[in-house]
Amino acid sequence: GNPGVVKKERPNIYANVAYLSELLNEDIGAPTLCICATRASTRILAEGVADRFEDLETWTKGLTALIDLVDSRFEYLRPLSTMLRRGVAYHNSALPQDVRFLIEDAVRDGGIRVVAATTTLAEGVDLPFRNTIIVDWLVWRGSKEQPMPPLLFRNIAGRCGRAGTFT
Repeated sequence: GNPGVVKKERPNIYANVAYLSELLNEDIGAPTLCICATRASTRILAEGVADRFEDLETWTKGLTALIDLVDSRFEYLRPLSTMLRRGVAYHNSALPQDVRFLIEDAVRDGGIRVVAATTTLAEGVDLPFRNTIIVDWLVWRGSKEQPMPPLLFRNIAGRCGRAGTFT
């Protein structure tokens, strides 16, 4: 009912989620999926998370291919390239399709530690996430924000802890 208050608190929310992502990766292991309501929030959150990590010492094959693609063909994604070097990415419909696919490959081969994504990633792709953080429980439905539907929540919650992957 008061969007100004929510907007004012957003930087604190992102800082808390960045801290929680780092903590979960240290205590439980990677990768961690952070679900955001908007494409803009995926980019902002990924940047905050990446600030908490050091550059990776080694890159997996999938991460190397992703960084090479971004650096050679998508100069406007230079901030994403910097995040990738720390094992952090964002995933949303604004990214070119080949970049999205390579992010998914890099998650599968263990090159990415944290992904900030919209619900489209959580709904459509089966990736081996160890942790899931729901950053925004309000989602846009039509012309207004509403609480996340229970089915969507269960689908997102089921993205982590895949049987046979971590057990």
